[in-house]
Amino acid sequence: MTTYVLVHGANYGGDSWRFVTPHLDGPCVVVDLPGRGRRPARLAEVTFEDFVSAAAEDVRAADVTDAVLVAHSAGGLTAAHLLNRVPERFRACVLVASTIPPHGEAIADNIDPGIREAVLAGSGDGTYVLDEETARAALCHDLDDERTRLALADMQADTTALLSEPSDLTGLQRLGAVTYVRTTLDRTLPVEHQDRAIAAIGDCRVVDLEAGHLAMYSRPEDLAALVVTAGR
Repeated sequence: MTTYVLVHGANYGGDSWRFVTPHLDGPCVVVDLPGRGRRPARLAEVTFEDFVSAAAEDVRAADVTDAVLVAHSAGGLTAAHLLNRVPERFRACVLVASTIPPHGEAIADNIDPGIREAVLAGSGDGTYVLDEETARAALCHDLDDERTRLALADMQADTTALLSEPSDLTGLQRLGAVTYVRTTLDRTLPVEHQDRAIAAIGDCRVVDLEAGHLAMYSRPEDLAALVVTAGR
């Protein structure tokens, strides 16, 4: 039976996967990165290394092997570095609308300028969060009213440390079993930016999902089906 390790994106926690996990065909290790859920922390003091170490801690604690690593958005960078840390634990990786900068570059240099401006406008103490108007337009445009309410309620501050970390794609490129789920209605990470991430990864399979950036809220069952297929 396949085990899935799920890494959430920026401004969200592990509970953002709650609509997806019931449709997966195996046990799930849902990571809460520091500063949310079961890992409270002062986000202004959290480093990217803390993110990777927390994810590795969950993987080792669950003693997973031959697992499928699934990551959303900026969580893709954490996933890439996790594959550097514990490559022997995974057989495949699924990246959902993930911001994957070229090797050695940072997320901040590879996101839509409009979103970058909104992020910087929310900074000041080492953390950031999108304002509601921007979040509704960029994240919730394909959600119904109830899912929009939940997505906005789930959104939280995150650390700017994530944005400036140089990427190391060594493990991701070495894995050789990477699927990129390209969200074709995405306004946060438009398709052309996702294509840059795909190019940075190099050898990966690309599947399209007609959804916005928060596909786990708008199309959870379809997303789960793509994850299961990718992990086989």
